[in-house]
This record gives sequence, structure tokens and C-alpha cells, in this order.
Amino acid sequence: MFTKQRHMSRFAWTGLALLAVVPATGRSEIIVLRNEAPMTVVVQVTAAFRGNVRRLSPITVNPRSDATINLVGNKHIVIYDAAVTTRILYRHTIPGNQVNKAFAIKPNPPVRVRLQQIPFPPPGWTGR
Repeated sequence: MFTKQRHMSRFAWTGLALLAVVPATGRSEIIVLRNEAPMTVVVQVTAAFRGNVRRLSPITVNPRSDATINLVGNKHIVIYDAAVTTRILYRHTIPGNQVNKAFAIKPNPPVRVRLQQIPFPPPGWTGR
């Protein structure tokens, strides 16, 4: 049989392995959306990660303001016109990644918008 010391060291190694893995899988990707369109939009985000689907409540983003999304996994982003909520302006899936990203919501005539990647805000940025 195993001695008590060997048995305890196996538990210690298992614990260390779990601590090394948990922070890597629990880290969220932050996505910042800056509305540079002349109209107010509503952003609906659904994220899928390891078979779990999470849907955030709709976020209203006024012109020249920001919205922060902090979810793990692939993000399906749908942007609606706030005045006419049945009008979908943009629909796209952003693959999950460990890198934080920032996008500008820009007008795309005639009645759509597009996302353009911009530099991520500096470290002192608070998201407001």
C-alpha cells in the first residue's frame, strides 16, 4: 500500500494542477462597443461556452457612448435600431478568445451598421 506521505503528495499535486487550470478557463474576454452611429442602438449578446448558453439583457447604447460585455466563449451579437426594435441592423458571431477587443459601431448606408475593430482602451479606463 501507499504510505501516508505519498498519498498526501498526490493530493497536493492534484490540487496544484486544478489551480493551474481553473484561472485559464474562467477568464472572460472583454468586448467594448463604442457607438459612433448617429442613432441609439440596442445590443443583444448571446454567448456559448462548453455547451452553456448565456444571454445578457439588452443593452441600450446612445450615440458617442460605450457598452462593455464580459462573457466567455463565442459571442453572437445582434444590433437593433432602438426606435424600431424589429429592424436588425447587424448580426454576427465573434469567436471566443483570451484577447480583449474593442469595436466601433459605424453607420453602413443605407440603413445598416458595421463593426470596425479599434484599439482597446488604456488600463485606467473604467467602462463608463
